[in-house]
Amino acid sequence: MTKEADNRIKCLQCGACCAHLGSPPIMPDETEKLPPELRDTVHAFLDADGWRSESYKPCYFWNSETRKCRIYEHRPAICREFEPGSEACRAWRKEAVPE
Repeated sequence: MTKEADNRIKCLQCGACCAHLGSPPIMPDETEKLPPELRDTVHAFLDADGWRSESYKPCYFWNSETRKCRIYEHRPAICREFEPGSEACRAWRKEAVPE
């Protein structure tokens, strides 16, 4: 697939990326930047060393009914940096939404 074709692939809100990034996919240093009401929820998913303890499960904050992130405005860096149409996106989308 060409770079131009990659750029034309739009997010289908299939949730494939959210299903593979962890629960929640947040780094320990990012938790302190969250509003207080979200910090407690995130801390419940972190292990004693401060790392997420349930990797490769759907993200707790992804709403499968609305197909939207419950904390979109506070989403972690890994989510902000994820590119629709990237190689990872296409691979996860293929797995989540078979043709």
